[in-house]
Amino acid sequence: MTDDEKYVVLIGADSGPVVSRLRARRVRYVLKRLHSRPENWTTTARLIESGAAVAAIVQLNRHNLEQMTAVDAGTLYRAHADVAPRLLRAIASIPHIVLLHEDIGHGRDWVSESPSTWMYPGDEHEETLTPETRDAAFKLFEETGVVPTFYQRNAEAEELAALFFDDVDNNLLLRLYIPADRLYAEETARLLELFRDWLVTAQRLQVRKAGYRTSRGEVVEFYSDGELSTEALHDHVSGFRRFVDLLEDPEAATNALISAGLECSRAQRFVEKNARALRRLQVDIRHEHERRLLELRQSAEAELMDDGELPLPLDAVGAVVDQLLNSPGERPAFAPAGQTVSITQQTFNITGSMYQINGPTATAADVVTLIGTLDGGEALTTMAHELDDPETPHGRRAAAAAGIKRFLMRSRDRLESEAFRLLMRWVETQSGM
Repeated sequence: MTDDEKYVVLIGADSGPVVSRLRARRVRYVLKRLHSRPENWTTTARLIESGAAVAAIVQLNRHNLEQMTAVDAGTLYRAHADVAPRLLRAIASIPHIVLLHEDIGHGRDWVSESPSTWMYPGDEHEETLTPETRDAAFKLFEETGVVPTFYQRNAEAEELAALFFDDVDNNLLLRLYIPADRLYAEETARLLELFRDWLVTAQRLQVRKAGYRTSRGEVVEFYSDGELSTEALHDHVSGFRRFVDLLEDPEAATNALISAGLECSRAQRFVEKNARALRRLQVDIRHEHERRLLELRQSAEAELMDDGELPLPLDAVGAVVDQLLNSPGERPAFAPAGQTVSITQQTFNITGSMYQINGPTATAADVVTLIGTLDGGEALTTMAHELDDPETPHGRRAAAAAGIKRFLMRSRDRLESEAFRLLMRWVETQSGM
């Protein structure tokens, strides 16, 4: 299948910015509406399932959820509800963004705008959705693998859709925020560059590196100009680790590259260059570890002396500090259920699967801790750091805020109501809402 045969499916999302981007880049697209007969829903599902659809951009409204669930309409929408699972599963099977008004997620009435395609765009009107329909809709989303992205105004939805398309169109593989004050921040960025070099040279893949830098950190982005997917990139990480291990034996590393199809002299040069780079990286990591260890030891000793009472002998301080840094590359372990973890003056009381913040405000550290506790993944951690960084570009801040809101909405049942409110308030404050 050629690129000319591929297309983006727009479902209820025919806004100006997205369509303009598609037209400017000469990307084919198909417009579909859910305010239609169930036969059209089946046709839409088939379009996505065909293999030619590269992405789906979907905007759902109250009426669409009523059609999908048929909870409050008797038999009126039963045929729509029968097709809805197939349609949603098709959407979930390809890169997608499903936009939904934030107040639907909160389960409250709201005031919405008429779409820009209507005769009187921007007019506001009150809307309501019964709890039964809402619950049925979110259960359907969970069963089909669809995770909604929430917005408050149409302009916000349009921007989020456009940002999503940019990532899909450029084939984003990785976006990672490296805080400047994180241990081994510089070394992490250099290792990522070595990984990209290995992908390009040894694996002959078209991967380009982009991103931006602020005074607080650096965002590293990998994009593919070919067919490499995010899942395949993760598989290549294991291959890169094996190559790094082989560098202890340059001849074996060279032979492995030759077996993979690399010309002999080029393989030798590549191994020599990377062996030097990794040796230097290991030395720098050791120096950084020793420097940070000395800083912590000196700070701990000074605080103990200032307190007057020494709960530990000074000889033991170094051992305690060294233990704190004995696994610098691993995710910090979290306390088991029933314990209390203090983070940036906030307290997470962990009781079974419930989390609570005691304090007047939430912070980025609270969000990062929650992401780690619930195994939210590195992409969400990057969003939290981007949202906390005042120098992050506006578009990225909007996308990060939407991503964190999506995560909090999904985790709502595992959060105390006050913790949820404080965390959502932090996101809204950081995004300027």
